[in-house]
Amino acid sequence: YEPSILEAPPQAPALTNLTLEELLSGL
Repeated sequence: YEPSILEAPPQAPALTNLTLEELLSGL
């Protein structure tokens, strides 16, 4: 059984936020 993107763990949003913050910081 492979978890889909929709069933991502709670860590997924955190990693996404960090990435967005890094991209915004880069701008």
